Amino acid sequence: MLQYRLYSGIIPSILIHHLVLLICFTLALYRHITINYLILTLICELHSVFLHVRKLRRMAGVRDAESRVVKVEWILNWIMFVFTRLLSHILITGKLIKDASKFEKGIEWPLAMLGMAGMNLLNAFLGIDLFNAFKKEKKPQQNNPKCHE
Repeated sequence: MLQYRLYSGIIPSILIHHLVLLICFTLALYRHITINYLILTLICELHSVFLHVRKLRRMAGVRDAESRVVKVEWILNWIMFVFTRLLSHILITGKLIKDASKFEKGIEWPLAMLGMAGMNLLNAFLGIDLFNAFKKEKKPQQNNPKCHE
């Protein structure tokens, strides 16, 4: 995916996202802690389905912002983004703060909070990118005779 430049940026946020997940899951499995919180964070992967659907739709050339398929895809994309990335991660972060006293002294709680802060930051950037893509796709493409493919 990187070779064909399907993701932009020097270090695509998708790589950072998976690196944070890999580090947190590896440490949790090694130490046998916070696994239940990490499983909850996997809810966000439900939204990834719609990100991939959008990428496939665009690769297939379906780009007409007025088509029913595109409108439904965007509605589902935003609903899943709000519920699986924003609300669920905010609730998990709140639960971690509430359960702070249940953690032993050590690296576990700070690492869990750092991981959630990183994920929340990445979700904010993803939301901004998604909004910009939505605006760009909704804006009529001028000087492009193929805009209604």
